[in-house]
Amino acid sequence: MKILVLGPNAPLLLPILGANMVAESNDPIDVYQLDSIGCEAIISFGYRHKISDRILEHINGNAINFHISLLPWNRGSNPNFWSWIENTPKGVSAHWVSSNIDDGDLVSQAEVGFEQDETLRSSYDKLMKTATSLVSDFWINHGFENAPRRPQPEGGSTHTQDQFNFYSHILRLGNDTLCSEITDFGKHNGLWLLKN
Repeated sequence: MKILVLGPNAPLLLPILGANMVAESNDPIDVYQLDSIGCEAIISFGYRHKISDRILEHINGNAINFHISLLPWNRGSNPNFWSWIENTPKGVSAHWVSSNIDDGDLVSQAEVGFEQDETLRSSYDKLMKTATSLVSDFWINHGFENAPRRPQPEGGSTHTQDQFNFYSHILRLGNDTLCSEITDFGKHNGLWLLKN
């Protein structure tokens, strides 16, 4: 199966997909590009653009996204940040791409634990490592033909880039800001969605 991998981290998947990975892109795509490379399926891996219904129809729905959140929590942009500031579950989800952002049926999930001294950067790196493992598991054990589909649980949360921009001032060291600082800010400002 010829697979187009979308997102800035696409090269990480070449050792997993091998010759099945026919192209990669971090830019918006259209049907004409799909035809020119002859792809039959898409893996989205950190891709920040919406995949249109027209593209999904063109590849018979064969599109799976690997999202660094434990869906249904933190759909949309900057999921790692939101999991800390809102005190929500942390992990990675593989899901079928649908018309709406990050709400397609689940293929698999993996919860991720973190250390006390974690930064936004180190937690992102752990999530990406888990996401890469999830791609490998998906490819070895299922592929597009046999991948499961189970509905996402009700509830959760969704975030936009504008919402992130509103709170980005708290990242005093950028991605090297301690996650505990982000969590404390969320707690003291009533942003926690789960109180544990």
